[in-house]
Amino acid sequence: MTEIKNEIFLDAIHFPTEGLALMGKLTDVASPKAVFGEPIQQGDTTVITASSVNVGLGYGLGGFVLDRSGSEHDKRHEVNGGGGGGGGSYARPVAVISISPEGVKVEPIVDVTKICLGFFSMFAALFAALVGRSAAKRKMKNLMK
Repeated sequence: MTEIKNEIFLDAIHFPTEGLALMGKLTDVASPKAVFGEPIQQGDTTVITASSVNVGLGYGLGGFVLDRSGSEHDKRHEVNGGGGGGGGSYARPVAVISISPEGVKVEPIVDVTKICLGFFSMFAALFAALVGRSAAKRKMKNLMK
């Protein structure tokens, strides 16, 4: 049975190395070239974009051996296991850097959609809290009667 367990772990060893290789490729995405765009020059002014870059990776694997013993001549072992993983990266522009004879300006890029979603989410949470508080007060009044 020990031989079978060792066989499982020896087969699984290449999975972590493949995961680490993938993580290396994903972190290459977060290089300074990904964060800062190529400078664009127009006359005396140079413009550089700046981005926010996020990278994530997760993976896992497992296995076990079931010993299904019959008679002395009919011993068998079942090997079960599996693994999986995933990863990704996400980048979005966050600012524009302008370099001119007047100086350096950093102008943030405002995401109006994100601001609106945040406002409506906050409004919905406040509304739900007020409705819940009102219902709790009504219930307390009914219990006091």
